Amino acid sequence: MTCGVEWLTAVAALGLTACVVVLVVVSRSADGTPGLDYASGAEPTLSRSGLESCLVSSYPRCPGNQWWWRTSTDEPLRTTLDLDGAGTSRALRGHLWLDGCGLNDISVRWSIAAGSRQVASGTMTTHNAPESRAVTGKVPRQARVLTLTGRRTDSDSACRGVFTWDTAGLEATGH
Repeated sequence: MTCGVEWLTAVAALGLTACVVVLVVVSRSADGTPGLDYASGAEPTLSRSGLESCLVSSYPRCPGNQWWWRTSTDEPLRTTLDLDGAGTSRALRGHLWLDGCGLNDISVRWSIAAGSRQVASGTMTTHNAPESRAVTGKVPRQARVLTLTGRRTDSDSACRGVFTWDTAGLEATGH
């Protein structure tokens, strides 16, 4: 009888621990990208890593999460992102990818701003293959939102490329 009670208590404790871990992971960000949540503008598609692989491989980050947007020459990309835990200084993390349409070259001029202050920017061109660029820059402590903008600078209106922020998020950088 006491063995059954001990076993039931152990199972309940493990279940409670698993629930707490899941709640901590989910509460870190509404969409699984640490430090950032979609707020408004061009809504990205979110490709998530599985919760199980996140917990096993590198809690508290979900390394496979990525946001991606279709790009066109007609309409610039503009997305506003809310910052989680905006009271600490942070550094941007992840990689931007640009993927064109087969043999067509496309170019995108992009920037990330915190309020009126630009914190990261660049230009990417596919040259018949996807291009990757590390996202670097420090987000000011008082910032509450980021705005990602992108504008196609090529003239190939038939090609709708893909602009991706892989492992999007913020790293804590100290006090």
